[in-house]
Amino acid sequence: MKKKALLLMLSASLILTGCKTIKITIEDDEDTQATESVESESSDTKADSLTESTETATTDDETEQLENNDENITESPAAITIKNPSWDKFNNTGLNADDYPHLSLTKTKEESQEWLDTDVWCQKNGFEYQKLPYSDGTFTYMGLYPKDDYSCTALTISSESTGDILYYLDLYELCYGPDESGRYSQAVQDIQYAVMDDNANILYVSIMHNGYSSENPLSSHIVAIDLQKNEVIWRSEPLVSGLCNFIVDGDTIICGYGFTSEPDYIYLLDKHTGDKVDEISVKSAPEQFDIKGDTLYVATYNTAYEFTIQR
Repeated sequence: MKKKALLLMLSASLILTGCKTIKITIEDDEDTQATESVESESSDTKADSLTESTETATTDDETEQLENNDENITESPAAITIKNPSWDKFNNTGLNADDYPHLSLTKTKEESQEWLDTDVWCQKNGFEYQKLPYSDGTFTYMGLYPKDDYSCTALTISSESTGDILYYLDLYELCYGPDESGRYSQAVQDIQYAVMDDNANILYVSIMHNGYSSENPLSSHIVAIDLQKNEVIWRSEPLVSGLCNFIVDGDTIICGYGFTSEPDYIYLLDKHTGDKVDEISVKSAPEQFDIKGDTLYVATYNTAYEFTIQR
């Protein structure tokens, strides 16, 4: 403030005396302003330089983190297309069902009601509702919808311990065709359930049509896929596995089929050939199977069953 007052007084004095050296004062102000401007620019440059340095360091850190993350990502295997040999029952194994022992079932309990809540039934008996996606303790099975939002036509099988995808199977042709003779499915079909055999070489898959058999009589079957050859080795006869899971026990597959007014059955199939070895009539379509020890538990639409297993 004192400097300013002194300069004003000096300027006024010079004007009164007619002196034109007032430019000195102005030049001094310009120099001061120029100096201040340079100092300001210098500060801004330093700040910008510091900002750029920080941003560069951050970018480098992020890039390194992304590279490290990429190293930990396991690529999924390419999808393997499984061809459809035929809609009809077939067996390409050369094996005979009569050469293997199969379990038998004796009914010990039957409780009917208007409608059986399967979730409540599962909780009551101490097991989980088995449907895709699920894990059997060794493998995790996940159904996929690659073509549309309503038909499950692909399947991944992952290791439960590592999470790695071991198989990615495109089963569209098994669901819709064509088979080797050029025939296509007459209605919507999709993957209902899947189970890996004990040796992890054979995969059993149920493919079903959720509707009347008259809409698609060549539907709702189980197929066995050789995962070493990536081909179907047998297909069961149709209408043996519907809107439910199935169980592989020893040499036997326990499955079931039924729909509204159609006949309802539990079926026992030979796991080596897909041949039907026994059938048991039930009051309504099976929805869930589970085994504890020597007891088979079966939930149908309106009846709960228990069977003793003779192995």
